[in-house]
Amino acid sequence: MMGDIFACIEPELIGFIQYHERMDSTYSMAVLVRLGRHVMSANDTGSFLSMTYGSALVHVKRNYDKLMHAHLKSIQEVRIIKKSKCGILPFVANFEYFAKTAEQIFKETERRTDLDKWYLKLLTVMFETIHSIASEHPKTPSEVIRMVVGEYHGRGVKKGLDHLYKKVEKHLSEEENLLQVVWRAMQEEFIQQYKYIEDLIQRCYPGSMIS
Repeated sequence: MMGDIFACIEPELIGFIQYHERMDSTYSMAVLVRLGRHVMSANDTGSFLSMTYGSALVHVKRNYDKLMHAHLKSIQEVRIIKKSKCGILPFVANFEYFAKTAEQIFKETERRTDLDKWYLKLLTVMFETIHSIASEHPKTPSEVIRMVVGEYHGRGVKKGLDHLYKKVEKHLSEEENLLQVVWRAMQEEFIQQYKYIEDLIQRCYPGSMIS
């Protein structure tokens, strides 16, 4: 009976959701979480409103999956002009924004698995696409890395560290113990970054003997 009297509510609700999804595609994620929480916590699952919300949730979930498929397709279909410099790929920058938004919406919610499932698919395709593009655009060969590393010879690095020490000493000269603590921490940070870059070079260019 309620369905006959208020038959317009479900299409109006879905129309309202669709309107906002067209305005902002991430809206489907927020509605999926909020509406999903409401449907799961409802006690009167057989009531008219609960069934209406349930139908709307099915629609939202379908649109959420469409949004994720669109992300996936945009990664798979990316085209990079060979003559252009290949920097940070567009889908990598887009994924950063997407992930930050998604984490805010899905953090500690019951629908977290819906996001994690798509994370796996998206990241798998991203790495496959990056590998494919890298093989077609060798814009950073080992010779270029060797040239860049060669600009930072040992003598120049030592001179830079000596200059940095004097600068720190100038500000902490009255606190001798503090100077040693700060300088030791800076040395450890320098060594940590050096090892990280060295490891990165070895992983990207194994056997190149670049150091």
